[in-house]
Amino acid sequence: KKRQQAISIIDHTGEGVVLTNAKARIELVNRAFLATTGYSEGELLGQKPGILYSKHRQRQAFRQMWKTLRETDHWSGEIWNRRKDGEIFHQWLNISAIYNEQGQLINYVGIFSDISAIKRAEAELHHQAHHDVLTGLPNRALLDDHLHHAIHSAYRNHESCALLFVDLDG
Repeated sequence: KKRQQAISIIDHTGEGVVLTNAKARIELVNRAFLATTGYSEGELLGQKPGILYSKHRQRQAFRQMWKTLRETDHWSGEIWNRRKDGEIFHQWLNISAIYNEQGQLINYVGIFSDISAIKRAEAELHHQAHHDVLTGLPNRALLDDHLHHAIHSAYRNHESCALLFVDLDG
């Protein structure tokens, strides 16, 4: 009965869940995983999670993720993956290693949340903060950011920088 309850909980949670074997082959996915990625269960079982690979994922970061997972049995962070239709999406992913009673690695479990909407909202807020609402042109806040960066960069590199101001309204 407890096993059925656990399966029901996994299947009805809002986060995507994937269970792989020790060789990282997919053994189980829940409804949220299927809904988010657009794949069917049959397309995923036996595959590696790399089926969702996005070119936005940096190889070095991916290697670091596996290194951390092997050393600490847990990793969490933000990654970019690809839905079946090719759309890139942001996810916050937690991966944990699962061991049997003899201490042998038997599974990895990954639980993720699709944070694409949050990332879009952040990008929109950033754009609104640094661009004029009517014209879409950069505003003083963006100028200040760029100028601040240029001055610090010049200082660090022992270089000079200049600012040319042109008053357009006379």
